[in-house]
Amino acid sequence: MKLNLGCGQTKREGYINIDIDRKAGPELLSSVVDMPFFDECSIDEIVCIHLIEHLSLKECDDAFQEWFRILKHGAQITIECPDFEELCRQFVNADKVDRWYSYQGTWHSLIKHFFGNQRTVGQFHKSGYTKERLEDLLTMFGFRRIIFLEEMEYKYSPSIRVQAYKP
Repeated sequence: MKLNLGCGQTKREGYINIDIDRKAGPELLSSVVDMPFFDECSIDEIVCIHLIEHLSLKECDDAFQEWFRILKHGAQITIECPDFEELCRQFVNADKVDRWYSYQGTWHSLIKHFFGNQRTVGQFHKSGYTKERLEDLLTMFGFRRIIFLEEMEYKYSPSIRVQAYKP
């Protein structure tokens, strides 16, 4: 069983697509922080693309603990989120248009990558992550074989993509 957590509008075939927003049309309407309906060591893979920045720091800690609990031994988790360090660097060096209105000609602006687009209840960013912080969190919650990847799924923001495994 594979989970696509915080799926939003991006559904993955072969995964249970989970989101807290009913309007996203998930297969399972649920928090990703507490999932007691999944048994310990019952999940083969977890994917979360641009999810953890929508969680508070406490919620993120709780989520990592829960995800570790439900993953099978040897299973992988893939996380992609905005690269807070690179966003800061780009924001400082950007012009007014890129900062506030249209980043590199898209509808996104840099400020939205910091705080979310804030159009619906779930679209607020509550936290930010660097490679160093993600590696620390994954290690702290027991994950191993932490690998940072170059290819990003989300093309509109400087991002970090990491895979880690439950031993």
